[in-house]
Amino acid sequence: MRTSLNTDAAEPVVVVRQERGQGTAEYALLLLAAATIALIVLTWATGTGRIGALFDAVIDSVIGRV
Repeated sequence: MRTSLNTDAAEPVVVVRQERGQGTAEYALLLLAAATIALIVLTWATGTGRIGALFDAVIDSVIGRV
């Protein structure tokens, strides 16, 4: 809870602001942004075939070491 003193009024008035839940809202927006970026990268990667090429390279490397 934040309090501030309004000095512009003829009589001082204390204004109380509730900030409860603001951190949760910011966290939700951050998760939404991260999910959006991940979806864009995943869409790009599957459209170009790079995920398959990466997977093939990893499997080939593992098989070559065995």
